[in-house]
Order: sequence, then C-alpha cells, then structure tokens
Amino acid sequence: DVLCRNFMFDRAYNLIEKMAMENCPPNTITFNVFIKHLCTSGRVDQAMELFDKMEHHGCACNITTYNELLGGLFKINNFRLAFELLVDMERNGIEFNIVTYNNIVNGLSRAGMFEVALMFVGKLLVKGIKPDTFTLNIVINGYCKCGKVESAIKLLDTTSSVGCNPDLVTFTSLICGICETIGLDLASVYLQRMIEKGICPNISIWNFLVRWLFRKLGYDASLTHFNNV
Repeated sequence: DVLCRNFMFDRAYNLIEKMAMENCPPNTITFNVFIKHLCTSGRVDQAMELFDKMEHHGCACNITTYNELLGGLFKINNFRLAFELLVDMERNGIEFNIVTYNNIVNGLSRAGMFEVALMFVGKLLVKGIKPDTFTLNIVINGYCKCGKVESAIKLLDTTSSVGCNPDLVTFTSLICGICETIGLDLASVYLQRMIEKGICPNISIWNFLVRWLFRKLGYDASLTHFNNV
C-alpha cells in the first residue's frame, strides 16, 4: 500500500514475488490493494494483468477485486472488458452489490449513455438493493445534463422515501441544472432548502449563481472583465 501510494509499482510487484518465495504468500487483500492503486492511477492494463496472475498465486477474486477493476475500466470507457468482467462475476456466482451498480451507472452516465444507466438503476431496485447518496448524485447529475431537470427535482423530493440523503454534490448538480434550464428564482428555492438541511453551500455554488445573476441582468461584458481581474 505504501509503495503504491508513492507510485513505486515495480517495487510493489517485486515485493509480491518475494513474499511468494519466502513462504509468506500474498492473499486476496494484497492483490486488491495493488489493483486499487493501479486503477486509481490510470494503469488499468497493469491491473488487469495482475488480476490474471491472482490464480497463479492461489488467490480467489472477490467482490472488491471486481469492483476496483470495474471502476477503472468504466473510467477509461473500456466497456467491452467491463462487461466481460460482469459476465465473469455472474459465472462465478458473485452477487453485484451497490458499489458494482454505482460503477456501472456512473460509467455509462459519464459516457453519455444515461438511458442505459437508468436501466441498471432499475435492476438494483428490483433486486432489493438500497441505493445510496452516490447513486442519487449520479442520477440527478445525469438528468440535469440531459435537460430533464424536472425529473431530477422529483427524484430529490422523494429521496427520503428511498433512504438517500442528499449532500453538497446533490444540490450543486441540481442548482446548476435549474439555473441552466428554468431560472434563478427556482434555484434560490433549492439553495434555501439546502441551507435548511444544514448543508453549507461552497464557493463553487456561489460563483455559479453570481455568474448567472450577471447574465440575467445583461452584464456579460462586466462578467468577462470580472473574470479577467
């Protein structure tokens, strides 16, 4: 873990080989830590190579292994390998959990396939898996990017019934979406609701609202000057 945090991946790999030779074989957790850091740093191809070598060391893949790899693959839009992994999970009897579905939904949404992403949200609900705040944020952001802000508002208004608590990211996506499609008046309503829930708006939200206020008042030239300053 320490070697990977310092991007010393060759040293980390050599350590695993040394462990095997000195009768201290690596286990699944060892590989999961390594795979996680490789995926986080964008070295997904190396993570897949390591994944293939786990069996050689007598280590079985678990849900964490697959989730780390899926997150990395969806991040680089490698859908072919990602869905091959999903098939492999089903073949090995590994049940998808909320992290698995969040990885799928987030990856598809980021790639512009939001309608397909919503199908997987439906699947997790049918399977009785409780969505979390990350799921909520992905869907609300996706609705707003597609211009379906009314759907995002309805979803936020029903969050208590599905057990999701909105956070700063939730309200940021929604307020920005409302500004772009409906207007500042409604955005201010949800800004107030956000504050009432004890969620403090950050500088990014205030900057965004100020920019839109300038536009509404017709001060685009002044805003440009303000940005330059």
